Amino acid sequence: MNKSSFILLLFCPFLLIAQEQDFQQWSKIGVSYDLNKDLSVSLDQGIRFRENASLPDVTFSNLSLKYDLIKKWSVAIGYRYITDFDLSQNTSTSHRIHSDINYRKKKKRWLIKNRLRYQYKKNFTLRDKVSLSYNIRKTPLEPFTAFELFFKDSEFKKWRYTLGASYPFLKEFDIDVYYRLQQSFNTNNPKQLHILGLGMEYKF
Repeated sequence: MNKSSFILLLFCPFLLIAQEQDFQQWSKIGVSYDLNKDLSVSLDQGIRFRENASLPDVTFSNLSLKYDLIKKWSVAIGYRYITDFDLSQNTSTSHRIHSDINYRKKKKRWLIKNRLRYQYKKNFTLRDKVSLSYNIRKTPLEPFTAFELFFKDSEFKKWRYTLGASYPFLKEFDIDVYYRLQQSFNTNNPKQLHILGLGMEYKF
């Protein structure tokens, strides 16, 4: 390790402290329906709060289609209508489209998933997400963890680390609760977000 790398490593924690930080709360509720054995459609609505979860930040409506190719692979496309709020609570709207390639492998009680997403909202972003979940014996509770990287403008711009649990209250109704740490970099104003999330989905 050279001298400059050592100095950077030494002061890295202080750099993280100096950057902008915020606590946010993200919620999402959705429904999904199997059109046939291979094709499914889903619709969800989300809202996110910022400034220590005191002000609305974003609301969105998301519509997507997923098609199962073979046993472990699937593809998906989606559209999102977004409303952004500034600090004065003025709003602006935007649109986002995406396409996904999904891989999943189950081994005993472990489930490994990888999602590669290519999305467009004013510019293109490539996202790579790996997640791991475990079905606890004799209980429907499934703890999970995930890590996602965002690549935009020829640079890595952001990562997310998630730790949570999923619980099916009914056969068709799942609830996810999670903590997420999000870090942006390669930007003039790097941010670190601490996020408490809640997700609900009803499957027809």
